[in-house]
Amino acid sequence: MAQTQAYGGFWVRLIALMLDYAVVFVILIAALALMATVEPSAGPEHLMDLAAWLVATFVPFLYWPVLESSHGQATVGKRVMGLQVTDFDGQRLSFMHALLRALAKILSSIPFGVGYLLAAFTARKQALHDIIVKTLVVRSGPSHLWKLVLALIIGFVLMVASGVGLVYYFIQPMYRKNVDGTIVVLAVRHNICLEAAMKSRGRTA
Repeated sequence: MAQTQAYGGFWVRLIALMLDYAVVFVILIAALALMATVEPSAGPEHLMDLAAWLVATFVPFLYWPVLESSHGQATVGKRVMGLQVTDFDGQRLSFMHALLRALAKILSSIPFGVGYLLAAFTARKQALHDIIVKTLVVRSGPSHLWKLVLALIIGFVLMVASGVGLVYYFIQPMYRKNVDGTIVVLAVRHNICLEAAMKSRGRTA
């Protein structure tokens, strides 16, 4: 008996979408930060503004069609949630098909993202843009969200621990050294001032 195809429901797709937006945000911040480090002498200022505009425009726009038409058939968020995008025959999308799907999301977003809500009610969990371009979001495996959350927690703990270690073993000793050095310098200056005052009193006596 053939196994029934499982589709990606509304909530699992929503989590995947949120993860993808986070990935796109990180890519944008990294790209813009990299451009900000380029010296102004490296090129005209208006070219840097154009490059920033191109990155901000095309990275979010091409992220979904490029990855959903790739061999993995999924964005980062969909892979984490165990999802893939296919056509009605279960085949990989061409880039143009995936691009049309991305464009159709504009209609799903108007008004107030109602088109996305259709995934909660249609038989094959299709959003409006899936219906328009005849695509499906199917289960390709188990969700790995717990692994991502665990990795984020471990990463956060390591970051905090490294920060505490940096403060305790490097910054604090340097601060103490600077304070001790300042105290010594002030004490020496104070002694010099006292000696000078005593000498001046001895001369005037």
